[in-house]
Amino acid sequence: MTAQLLATLAAAAAVMLAAAMMLLLKPRDTLRPEMQLASPLELGTALKLAAVIAVIMLASQAVQSLLGDAGVLAVATASGIFDVDAVTISMMRLEGRQITLDTAIQAIAVAVGVNTLSKAVMAGWVGNKIIGAYVGGASTIALIAGCATMLLV
Repeated sequence: MTAQLLATLAAAAAVMLAAAMMLLLKPRDTLRPEMQLASPLELGTALKLAAVIAVIMLASQAVQSLLGDAGVLAVATASGIFDVDAVTISMMRLEGRQITLDTAIQAIAVAVGVNTLSKAVMAGWVGNKIIGAYVGGASTIALIAGCATMLLV
C-alpha cells in the first residue's frame, strides 16, 4: 500500500472516527434495535466473497482491455456500491500485471468513496432522517478530507 493511499484512507477514517465518537457520547434516550449478524468465517460467506472477487477481477480485465483505466474505475464504482473488500483484493492482484499502481489506488479510493455514500444512504433508509443526515454529513466531510489528502500527498 502506498503512502498516498494510506494517507487518504487515514484522513477519511479520522473524520469518521470523530463522528462516531460524537455519536457514541451523545445521550441515548431511545431503545436500540437488536442486530443479528452472520459470521464472516462461515464457508458460505467465504465462498460468496471468493466469487465476487473472481467476477470483479474478470470484469476489470475485460473492461480494461476495451476501455482502459476508465473501465477499471467504472467497475470499481459499480462494485463499491456493495463491497470494498473484493475491489481492494482484485486491484492489488491486477496491479503490476494489467493495471498500474496509480490505477489500482484510484480504483480503491473510488470504491471506498462510493461504498461510504451507499452506507450513508442505508443509514437514512434503515434509521431515520436525523441519523441519515448525520451519517451522510460525516461521510461527505470524510470524503472531502480524503480527496484533499490524495491531492496534497
